[in-house]
Amino acid sequence: MPNKFVPRLHVCSRLCAHKSFVLTKEQAHYLRVVLRLHKDETVFVFNDQQGQYAARIVSLFPSKGALYVLQKTRDAEKIYPVTLLCAPIARDRLRFVIEKGTELGTTCFQMVSTQNTNASISFRKTREHALYATQQCDRLSVPKVEPIKPLMDVLNKWPRSTPLIYCTERGIDGFRIEAIDNRVKGLPLSILVGPEGGFCKEEHTYIMQQPYTLATKLGRHVLRAETASIAALSILQAMAGTWHKEA
Repeated sequence: MPNKFVPRLHVCSRLCAHKSFVLTKEQAHYLRVVLRLHKDETVFVFNDQQGQYAARIVSLFPSKGALYVLQKTRDAEKIYPVTLLCAPIARDRLRFVIEKGTELGTTCFQMVSTQNTNASISFRKTREHALYATQQCDRLSVPKVEPIKPLMDVLNKWPRSTPLIYCTERGIDGFRIEAIDNRVKGLPLSILVGPEGGFCKEEHTYIMQQPYTLATKLGRHVLRAETASIAALSILQAMAGTWHKEA
């Protein structure tokens, strides 16, 4: 199977070779209607506990089906924690952040409400975006999408030992992002990006006063919220995340 694309399906069931399991309605719909698969075709099934297995479609109907698990193809992987704190933005842009953030290794999306937050969010859709992105990008763990909380509530409960990388706007002092490398190595990555319109003065002041805050600049230009999220994730993963550990 190395030269052929094999669709992937995340499952919550415990995986074990030579066992069958029943698909949920949503999984059957995804395989049959979205991917247009048929009986006896091969898929990969995976989760972050047992890893990834090859499986054969035993039966497949619009709202039900079953798979037979064959052999393991990948072991479970150690998860490197990466949290992105971001305010809801316009629907298509938020989908972009979720999809690309998932590809870049984000393990938790914590939505926060701010004074300038002016977009709503469908958590069902947002979690679906994270799930589909996981299945397509070859990772084994689906990132969490946490319910929206007020920014101040999140910061008040933030662990002091976990650095929070605050992506500041133009004209605000902060470290050059490459200068924080040694400050976050070996620690969970956590990134805070503002809403469309940015943080208000009071929010900015409060964020800067926290002992765990590491303010950083993302260049001389003003970046949109989705651009800042992906830029910060990319740079920090390259410096202190999992990219340098890949073969």
